[in-house]
Amino acid sequence: MKDIKWGGSGIEYVVFEYIKEKLPKDPVIIELGGGDCSTRAFSNIAKLYTIEHNNNFLKHTELTNYIYAPIIDGWYDVEKVVSSLPSDYNMIFLDGPSGHNMWLRDGILKNLHIFKKNTPFVIHDVWRDEDRRLAIDIAKCLEKEVEFYNYGNPSDHWAFIGDNQK
Repeated sequence: MKDIKWGGSGIEYVVFEYIKEKLPKDPVIIELGGGDCSTRAFSNIAKLYTIEHNNNFLKHTELTNYIYAPIIDGWYDVEKVVSSLPSDYNMIFLDGPSGHNMWLRDGILKNLHIFKKNTPFVIHDVWRDEDRRLAIDIAKCLEKEVEFYNYGNPSDHWAFIGDNQK
């Protein structure tokens, strides 16, 4: 993990450690919005499926299963996502779609039904009002509690939705 540059627009190491602690043995993660940092980190500890609309973030590592899904109607191409999701997974990491002055993460609210029920979510960047509101809205739709975190040095902000056990 020495080649990972933590922080900036990517996750800080503290988020990675938090997620690692939440996962069972041999985990599978769905990552919405790939990046250099999170994709490299998660692919070292889990079977990773990265949903991405931006060609610049495809193929950061050969250790992930990329799902290219262009933006259609304000969110990822749902047909491409559904046809490529694995049948079983342990966590959804929400960090996209976004980039180049667009924020489309709230499109997930119309598409929560495509994901397995009771799968925990981690939402990154909840220091932004729209991401914080999105975490609250997802939790409400899933009838779950949301917990907000701001830890680390340097600090990072994320939310967790799901059972607080492995």
